[in-house]
Amino acid sequence: LVAGAQSGYNYYARILSVLADIVKDAWNRQPVAQSVGGPIAIAVITSDVLDMGFAQLIIFIAVLSLNFAVINILPFPALDGGRLIFVIAEKLRGKPSRQIVEAWFHRVGFILLILLMIAVTYRDIARFGGRIWNAVIG
Repeated sequence: LVAGAQSGYNYYARILSVLADIVKDAWNRQPVAQSVGGPIAIAVITSDVLDMGFAQLIIFIAVLSLNFAVINILPFPALDGGRLIFVIAEKLRGKPSRQIVEAWFHRVGFILLILLMIAVTYRDIARFGGRIWNAVIG
C-alpha cells in the first residue's frame, strides 16, 4: 500500500511538473509551434507513450485532459470561455446580451477554430508522415 501511494505521488508530481513547465513557457512567451498538435499528433504520441508503459500512458492522458480543460476555458468565441465572457458581461450590465450578437460572435470563432484545425492537421501530416498509419494500426 505504501509503495502504491508513493508511486501515485510520483505520477502526481510528474503531472504537476509538466503543467508547471507549460505555464512557465506560456508566461515567458516561448514558441509553442513544436508543441501544438491536433488529433494526428495525439494518435502518434499516444502510440509512442503506450510503448513506454501503462503508467506513462495514464500521465499522458492526465496532462492531455488538463490541456483540453485549459484550452476550453480560454475566452475565445465558440469555446466555454467565450460563453463565460457573455455571462460575466450580462451580470455586470444587469441585462442580457443581444442573442444575434452572441450568435455571430460564436460563429466567427467557430470558423476560426475550424481553420486552425485544418492548419494544425496539415502540419501534423507533414510532420509525422509515414508514422501516422503505424500509430493508427499499431
